[in-house]
Amino acid sequence: MSPTTLTRRLRAMGIALRPRGGRRAVSQSELDSVPPPIRPALTDRRCWGRLQRFREAMKHRTLAEASRQLGTTRSILYTQFAALEGDLGVQLYIRPRRGESLRPTKAGQAVMDALTDSEGVRPGGNTIENGIPPASRQNP
Repeated sequence: MSPTTLTRRLRAMGIALRPRGGRRAVSQSELDSVPPPIRPALTDRRCWGRLQRFREAMKHRTLAEASRQLGTTRSILYTQFAALEGDLGVQLYIRPRRGESLRPTKAGQAVMDALTDSEGVRPGGNTIENGIPPASRQNP
């Protein structure tokens, strides 16, 4: 079945579709409300989730342990942290050797502190706690 036919049938059945297009950009007024150390990482509204996962991962001894706790895989965390490091232009954590614990660099600690400082300020109403817009969060 072609994507066009599928879309037509979903609409006929009254099933809501996601809006077309790519990333939803964060507006300049929203960027002005967050601390400068994390602004470059806010390339779209999904970045809050990446920032949160970084902060949560740094509470664990290894990325494997962090990935199990966060319900994802190590490769996803590596990929997301590499994207954050690319956006910010700094190394965020020290790659541990066997027997060493995962720990942030000075720049990584500054990002974590900025996330803590911006608890009440989130572009687009996203929460740092889980990176999900409040309207779509499920009540436990």
